[in-house]
Amino acid sequence: IVANPDIVKASKNIVEGVEGCLSIPGYYGAVDRPDKVTVKGFDRHGKPMRIKADGWLARIFQHEIDHLNGQLFIDIANKVWEARPEDEDADGEETTADES
Repeated sequence: IVANPDIVKASKNIVEGVEGCLSIPGYYGAVDRPDKVTVKGFDRHGKPMRIKADGWLARIFQHEIDHLNGQLFIDIANKVWEARPEDEDADGEETTADES
């Protein structure tokens, strides 16, 4: 748990990644984000903390902090598309060609 998270440092290296969100089910988008971030905040006991994140964790921190700032991935995506029914299995989970 990171309370009151704030990104205090972000890499200049920007990477595009596919994102989705339970707030907008069935849609995905290509979003550019820094590949590394440093996030400060507080743990569940109120103790200050800093986390250096890269890869998916960096993307997730940025995505979730965007929510706290009133922004959704579709607001900043390069491209947004709707998932096709054939891209999902019986449980509504996205599948890939090698999982079918």
